Amino acid sequence: MIKAIIFDLDGTLMDDEKTEKLAMTRWIKKYIAIFNLSTDQIIDLWHKKSKIYWEKYWSKELTLKEQKLLRVQVFFKEMGQNVSKKVAYERYKDLGELYPLSYTLYNDVIDCLEKLKKYKLGLVTNGTSQIQREKIKNLKIKNFFSSIVISEEVGVSKPDSKIFDTCLKELGVSSDEAIFIGDRLEKDIRGCESTGIRGVLINRDGSMDKCKLGEVEVVDSLYSFLRFLKKKDK
Repeated sequence: MIKAIIFDLDGTLMDDEKTEKLAMTRWIKKYIAIFNLSTDQIIDLWHKKSKIYWEKYWSKELTLKEQKLLRVQVFFKEMGQNVSKKVAYERYKDLGELYPLSYTLYNDVIDCLEKLKKYKLGLVTNGTSQIQREKIKNLKIKNFFSSIVISEEVGVSKPDSKIFDTCLKELGVSSDEAIFIGDRLEKDIRGCESTGIRGVLINRDGSMDKCKLGEVEVVDSLYSFLRFLKKKDK
């Protein structure tokens, strides 16, 4: 019997793409004179650089501060402008102040969380405590969850089984009584499965190669997940 539903945050509940676009649109207005690309092209470039340097951070090749500064320096270098670490820090700080104003949930989130109140709800997310808790607060979803587990606070990141085990313990359920839903195959689904939790992959934009997903349960929205859960509970 399913007693708990555990969620990933970024890309599952929070619309990273829309959030980034809102924040970046505000940010680049300050430096628009040096850009020769459209807003969408600029955002796409930032997204690509961000992915590279976040991965370097998660693999412990860079510290959090180093990845922030290098990301900004490389980004502006692509625009033909070399910036010092001091300038990179100031520009990153400017962007950081715009993100909290731009955090956005997917349209199906609140309605679906309301409909799942009969379950114990948990949240497991990779990231720094300050940023992830700021997101949860600004998105106004904290009260839905009985357990919120953030990688920096427990010392391990998804896909490490410990982060999922911590959430199960806080919810007071066993692994076979929980379902985890996330948007990343390796970090979310393979990670939760290593703990014995059934995983459901949310593929909102349909971009994932279905051939690589194997037997993984896939949904395209939280509404699809509700339908899956209804069948599961019968």
